[in-house]
Amino acid sequence: MGVRQETIQRWERIKEKYRAEIESTVASLADVFLEDRRSRLEYLRREGEIVPGLEYETISALISGELDPDTKMSTVRNPEFLETELEWIVDTSTSMGGDSIEKSIDLLVIITEAFKRIRENLAGENLLAEEEEPFRLGATKFAKTPERVTKLKDPINDEKEVKIIEEIAKVGGGTEETEAIREVYQELSLNKNNVIKIIVVLSDGHGDRAGVAPIMRQIEEDGEVVFLAVGLGNEAKAVKETYLGPLRDREKNVFGEEAKDPSEALPKVIEFLKREVNNRRR
Repeated sequence: MGVRQETIQRWERIKEKYRAEIESTVASLADVFLEDRRSRLEYLRREGEIVPGLEYETISALISGELDPDTKMSTVRNPEFLETELEWIVDTSTSMGGDSIEKSIDLLVIITEAFKRIRENLAGENLLAEEEEPFRLGATKFAKTPERVTKLKDPINDEKEVKIIEEIAKVGGGTEETEAIREVYQELSLNKNNVIKIIVVLSDGHGDRAGVAPIMRQIEEDGEVVFLAVGLGNEAKAVKETYLGPLRDREKNVFGEEAKDPSEALPKVIEFLKREVNNRRR
């Protein structure tokens, strides 16, 4: 896979340790994407087959001169399916060393594995067109300057995931997240409108608070992107203040959470993601 054996072993350990969390994430989010693509019956329409039990009403309507009574049902599918673009922005400054980066990698693997599994579920029900990629994932890390790790257009697979793990495990340097968030946000916001665009920042929040503030207000005002900031570990106690502090309305498209480990943060993260995905369904 083009990475060190230690990285592969770490990836395997994380998947085993958090097997239950991966399963719960899949269960929480899969239904949204499956229902979006499945065919469904719509009742009380003017075309299709007569709804069982409404034969008498149909005949009565026809006798009275109504040529297309709304007593029928037909199979429909959404004209445009959900697509998702998720960008990880990971703080790899010196302050993230040890517990914080370890648990951040854990959360990244849990959510990435869940989206890979959801894609498998869609394919298993023949709900994907040939060569279709409904989920796209990219990663950027930052210390003193931002560094692109993987691009959105690259397919989500094992090789891409372990490459991200290996690169963001390299910690060191100062903290300057402003440019990383700005670059990723501008790229996502230019993409097509039928895509759910998600940014997940993994940081301890000890960065350029003044520089971050105007970007966060823009993200909130535009409402174009779903933004999560998550701080994990004992030292991650400034995330909410840094990323939520500048906001006018904390109930919109931006969410922040501080927790000691992924298992503690995950339920609220999933609840927010599911809410925002449902809100953005066409």
